[in-house]
Amino acid sequence: METAAIKVREATAEDTSTLWAACFEAANWRGSEQFTRQQLMNDPELSHYVEGWPRPGDFGVVAETGSGKGIGAAWCRVFPADDAGYGFVATDIPELTIGVVPGLRGAGTGTALMTTLIALGQSRGLRGISSAWRTAIAPGICTSGSGSFGWAGTEARTPCY
Repeated sequence: METAAIKVREATAEDTSTLWAACFEAANWRGSEQFTRQQLMNDPELSHYVEGWPRPGDFGVVAETGSGKGIGAAWCRVFPADDAGYGFVATDIPELTIGVVPGLRGAGTGTALMTTLIALGQSRGLRGISSAWRTAIAPGICTSGSGSFGWAGTEARTPCY
């Protein structure tokens, strides 16, 4: 998917640094730095979202500027029950992580990432994608089968499409 200023493409093993940067933004969603990059990488509850990318079953997308600079990413990863993420639903439902650099939020980058990621998930025959959205970001936002967004409570922990 491409918009006037950004290009969204499938993530590869070479995109690990962009995924770490997006994970940093997701972990610091309140707008102030709750975690340093080093803390993020050393905290198993947070680092498992990116560590070892890509593992079997992982898929994601990266948003880039026209010059190829990564400005955001969205990806899905399945977790075993004994290493569940914050939005864990089931071992066969991958959990979403998304982050966009602060100066470029609100311009459609997140929507472009989500639209492309959902299409990838659907093409893989997944029964859903989960995430733990916080009320301050978007209360329980999730997607329907059509790829549109809907509300599912204050902290959605159910399949999103």
